Amino acid sequence: MYFEAQGASSAFRDAGPHRTNHAVVYTGFRNVADDPDFRPELANEYLLLWGMFMTSFLADDYLADNNFHGAQQTLVTSASSKTSISLAACLAKRGGNRAVGLTSERNRAFVEGLGLYDQVTTYDEIDQLDSSAASGMVDMAGSGTVRTNVHNHFADNLQYSLTVGATHWEDMAGEAALPDPTPEMFFAPGQSAKRAKEWGPDELARRVDGAFASLLDSSSGWLTVDHRTGADGMQQVYDQLVNGTADPSSAFIVSMGDAT
Repeated sequence: MYFEAQGASSAFRDAGPHRTNHAVVYTGFRNVADDPDFRPELANEYLLLWGMFMTSFLADDYLADNNFHGAQQTLVTSASSKTSISLAACLAKRGGNRAVGLTSERNRAFVEGLGLYDQVTTYDEIDQLDSSAASGMVDMAGSGTVRTNVHNHFADNLQYSLTVGATHWEDMAGEAALPDPTPEMFFAPGQSAKRAKEWGPDELARRVDGAFASLLDSSSGWLTVDHRTGADGMQQVYDQLVNGTADPSSAFIVSMGDAT
């Protein structure tokens, strides 16, 4: 791994060929040495959550910017994922729109314990949700089966279907003949550029930093940092993630040297 850095001492952008196809919002790095708001004791949490939080913050802002397309509640799939937790935290802080977490039975207790969702249900219970409620879906799972079930159950009362992630990578098929609305791929860099133009970069950064600080304050209650080392550690983490056996509270940091 190497960097081709462009920028100043306080921040820089990786302009290397391995990041050529990445949007600018995902290629920036900040030097926190002189940042008065940086908390060294939470360095691991910064490392693990910052990139995903940016996506969640911008998704929440995009939905609010569009008045949630008229939806009264937001269904969030893969509710135990760190990106979904970040989105739920943003929705809870904003208020005014119910957050419904969709998760597996295995992770249900963990998601309920977060206290961020107004309602938690499993994928097998989608048909028990109130289909008369004007709803929208933020799809972090990418499961064709889940997406189809949500679209069919809510039918005309589904106001939007926003695709963000694909934690259920093994089940991405099955979108044929979906009822409207057509799933929309969320483009975080577009919303970031829009707000930077409207608010100015400094105000955008201030709002993001404030919201992220709130997430960090709560993370000790639901995030367990799991350090692994070497190729064996990498293999163990990979196997857990692929097999779906990782604890939902765990977040992994793998280094090729000694853990620090």
